[in-house]
Amino acid sequence: MKIPSQVEHLGHTYDVVYKPSAHDDAEGYVDFYDLKINLDTSLKGSRLEERFFHELCHIAYDSSGLKYIIKDKLDPEATEEMVVDLFSQAVYGLLARNKMI
Repeated sequence: MKIPSQVEHLGHTYDVVYKPSAHDDAEGYVDFYDLKINLDTSLKGSRLEERFFHELCHIAYDSSGLKYIIKDKLDPEATEEMVVDLFSQAVYGLLARNKMI
């Protein structure tokens, strides 16, 4: 998979940038204010691809309205991370196994 330098979604353009230990020891994160997908510079190969896809799923989750349907009143961030983790791993695996990426 060739990771692009920019991604467009619903009229917004997100720049893809690489930084050491992106955010709170995470391997990547989306900065919705500055419209940036931040990826850890240590990631390579399929780990980088999966993390990029994971961050794309955060963008899709944010715009989908799922956060209003799937609510965990105790910890909404943990709920989002759980949904995005499960979805991104499953779909990335499916695409990779079928040579679609």
